[in-house]
Amino acid sequence: MTIQHARLRALHVTALAGLCLLAFGGQARADDGTVAPPRAVPLARALPRSFASYDALIATAGAVATDQLALNAQLAATRLEHDLARSNLATLADPRQRGGLIRTEMDVTDKPEIAALRVQLVSTAAAETRLIASGATAIPP
Repeated sequence: MTIQHARLRALHVTALAGLCLLAFGGQARADDGTVAPPRAVPLARALPRSFASYDALIATAGAVATDQLALNAQLAATRLEHDLARSNLATLADPRQRGGLIRTEMDVTDKPEIAALRVQLVSTAAAETRLIASGATAIPP
């Protein structure tokens, strides 16, 4: 009986090793060259491994800080634009501003101003997402 168990165990180990080689032996999807792997720091702001001098380190730190301030300013302007569009949309959709109760949903949604404000809300939300992904901080320092 022990010889049969040993043979069965060896067969299981061999099958498991074969499955592991099959699963992990291939090329990873990120290494196929078609899609760049995600980076923690965008390529334009990646730091070199070493600096030739202290002045080069200070210059690089200053450039990164300038980039960060520009991204933060863009994010603040985009959020301000988003908030303005949201408040304008709320004002246009408010029945008190239009002189009475809404009789149908089409009374509000077919106005071109409201459609334009909704498109602007979507575009500013997408711009905010891109800026945050680029490294802009959502909370001011």
